[in-house]
Amino acid sequence: MTEPTHILNHPLSVSQDFKQLKHKGIEYIQSYCGSTWTNYNPSDPGITILEQVCFALTELGYCSDFPIEDILTTSSEQIEYKDQFHLPDEILTTSPVTIPDYRKLIIDDVEEVTNAFIEPVCSAISKVSRAYRVHLHLNSALEESHDRKSSQERQAQVVRQTFYLLNKHRNWGELFLMPQIFRKKVVEISGTIVIDQETDSPQVLRSIQEAFEEFAFPGATQVGFDFLEENGVAPNDVFHGPRLKNGWITDDALGEKCQSMSQEELIDLLSTIAGITYVKNLSFFHEAGVKQVKVNKNELLFVDMVQSIQSGLLDIQCNGKSIYQSGASTPISLAPRSASVTDVGSKVKLKPDLPIGTFRDVNSYYSIQNTFPEAFGVGEAGIDSNATNYQIAQSRQLKGFLTLFDQQLANQFSQLDHVKQLFSFKNTNTNAPTERKSFYARQNKLTPDQQKYPAPFEMFSPTYFCQSLYDIPHIQPLLKGNHTFDYSMDMVENDVLKRDSWRQFKDDPYNIYMRGLMQIMGESSTDLDRRNNILDHLLARHGESPALVDAIIDNKIYTGDEQKGQVIFKSLLLQNLSILSYHRTKSIDYIGADPISDQLDELPNENGPKGQTDRNINFIFDSEALDQTEKIEINDLINHSALELKLSLLFGLQYLYNQYIYECRLGQSSTSNQTESEQERTAQISQWLIEVRKGQICIEPNLLVKCLTFKIAYLNGGKHPQCHVVKERMNYHQALGIEQLFKEDLQQPDVELSESTTVEVSGEPFSVVEVDYCDWADGLWVNIPGTANKIAIQSNFDSGAPIDLNHEIFTYSALLLFPDFIPQINNYGFKSRLDLFLTHTLPVHIEFDTHFVGLEQLETLIPLFCNWRNDLRAVNGSTSTQKTAEDQLEKSALALITVLTQIYEARHG
Repeated sequence: MTEPTHILNHPLSVSQDFKQLKHKGIEYIQSYCGSTWTNYNPSDPGITILEQVCFALTELGYCSDFPIEDILTTSSEQIEYKDQFHLPDEILTTSPVTIPDYRKLIIDDVEEVTNAFIEPVCSAISKVSRAYRVHLHLNSALEESHDRKSSQERQAQVVRQTFYLLNKHRNWGELFLMPQIFRKKVVEISGTIVIDQETDSPQVLRSIQEAFEEFAFPGATQVGFDFLEENGVAPNDVFHGPRLKNGWITDDALGEKCQSMSQEELIDLLSTIAGITYVKNLSFFHEAGVKQVKVNKNELLFVDMVQSIQSGLLDIQCNGKSIYQSGASTPISLAPRSASVTDVGSKVKLKPDLPIGTFRDVNSYYSIQNTFPEAFGVGEAGIDSNATNYQIAQSRQLKGFLTLFDQQLANQFSQLDHVKQLFSFKNTNTNAPTERKSFYARQNKLTPDQQKYPAPFEMFSPTYFCQSLYDIPHIQPLLKGNHTFDYSMDMVENDVLKRDSWRQFKDDPYNIYMRGLMQIMGESSTDLDRRNNILDHLLARHGESPALVDAIIDNKIYTGDEQKGQVIFKSLLLQNLSILSYHRTKSIDYIGADPISDQLDELPNENGPKGQTDRNINFIFDSEALDQTEKIEINDLINHSALELKLSLLFGLQYLYNQYIYECRLGQSSTSNQTESEQERTAQISQWLIEVRKGQICIEPNLLVKCLTFKIAYLNGGKHPQCHVVKERMNYHQALGIEQLFKEDLQQPDVELSESTTVEVSGEPFSVVEVDYCDWADGLWVNIPGTANKIAIQSNFDSGAPIDLNHEIFTYSALLLFPDFIPQINNYGFKSRLDLFLTHTLPVHIEFDTHFVGLEQLETLIPLFCNWRNDLRAVNGSTSTQKTAEDQLEKSALALITVLTQIYEARHG
């Protein structure tokens, strides 16, 4: 908002109204002094003091009324947003959660895709896995390319790109099958279309074709933030869903794929197209009597206008004559439908403009002593040089009294100027920022290579800021310790000595005045309590429960001080909140994850923190070092889920593991009954866990199931039961495909399986044979909802030992494993806080099971886990050796399932 350039006639606030302030001041004087003070005229020196203080307060009130963007603007004319604010497109958006979210992500990220259809796949393979089938609608330019080979290669790339994209953003328990491109269901129409102008026929035909394509599956249009704002869409609704690069997509703009088209809809659609006079006898050229065309889920309706005209079914007329002759070779050109996704890139504004402020030197303070009448002898002119000692004492006594007001006012201006530090996500480490800044400016100017001066003006997370009064006229004699530097090894004049002494006093960050001022202004317990309340407010504004954070954290691990611990953990969470909030339900990217090694490295001679005081510098907690250590980078989300990262952050796992490692190195580990060799091994495993897995091993059982191959049988439960078995083993994607065929396609009355049938799933043929009895399916039959039919699925080794897909470990979305030999982790307090964290952090449909695993089990588990993760990554990146890689992946998955089953049964019996 532009500031007015003229005086506005409206009442001033009390803080800016001199008369009201003076009136209130006199009321206070009367209430405290009674009849002792009776002269309230301007001639009274006390009233003069009151007036000067009131004038100073109006200036403070004026500055307090500045726009907040001005107060936050620094001397470089910039507002520091980092660690001050989470921007709306960062904190309001989330990684995809719903099906519309994923559709928006695909449309925005994959250039050739104009829309997508996603549906969940109900499966008997996994109890908790939510698999999704994806069909892509490509723009016509790619589908109708004349270079067929090039078009097919690019389509394959689009499919693969979409698959990687979806799995990169998948959530817990979700799996995406390899996307497919819609098959066209080509339909011709018959009848007559009469148009206004013959010369307009190409344009009319293009409009008709585009109308059919929009009806079949409309393309999603992306628009800018400003467009949505102008149309009344609230920011919360604009930034609802994933962060997009090329423009926002509302849910309404996504559109839906048509499942059918009736003759009435066909006629209504053409009736709305400009240039068409009327239509007659319009119908589908289809089976006799059929007035509606139905489209399967994997099909996209395509009305072939060109073929309809050329075959003589459709007659385009103008002024009673046909424009195109049936059977003629005259080319009919229809421009391909352009991508409806607006290729805008940087042309649209994706977020609101950031506020721009004007720098106001709020911190600058002009002493009230400068505005007193000269007769008071407290201003720049001071008192007469011939004044007596008594007069000098009187002047200094008055200055001392006024300096109390000056100090309070100067501190208030400093407090206002440092609001940005007060509400910063990071903990500041000085309550005299002005003095520290000027001190280092002088040091750097004089000695650029000088090391950091030891702790000048520093304290942990102050909330009240102060500044010196060195600029007040003739203040030196009133400051305690001002004679500290009144000496010299050289012969110097007295005036020079006084000048140099005063300069050294001001340059000394430890002078008695500044130290005393800081101690008075900053009381540790009060500061921490105030800072904790501020952080609670900031957390609550961002949807995080401060009470929950307090219940989860162990606030003594970093400093032993509970108040400091709360401030430290909440500050860390706020600094990393945008990335944790955006990816809150996201799981690992198993395709793009880095390979991991199970090598347990030798421990260095010195490792980890040596104790709580290691994070202290000059007895002040080093927040800056911890902030950097616990900073979560976007690349961390590739190898870890947001849940693992948040857990590691709030439970201080890095510190706990390093502390344990250090104790092992010193032979001081509190773990009982461990030999020296066992302590060395547990320390190495602890180092691997914290460096490679952020302190925990997290495994999704549904990903293990995805790595297996399956045998499938189908039982028709009609009057004449028939059992059909797929001869070949199938991978996860193929098994879901044929399961759908058994559940959906075979329920059609005109579809039957013969004694031996070949079906195609995911582009590969499979043999389905009829048998009288399937022994391995006993006990595995599952009813197909809505029918009397059943399906049986089994996964097995080459050795033939079956995997029980009904085992309880497959009912969990994830298994969390921790070491049981670290006392700070394997205790009731940690476990109860962990349960509380998981219960309140995860969606209700996500279930976790936690295990605390011993040394020998971890030594077995870690290599198997690494092999499986690396094999999983290799399969999705493999091409020429795909079959070999899949076989190796299944072996590593089976081996890991076996160990996890043993761990689970050992705990649950």
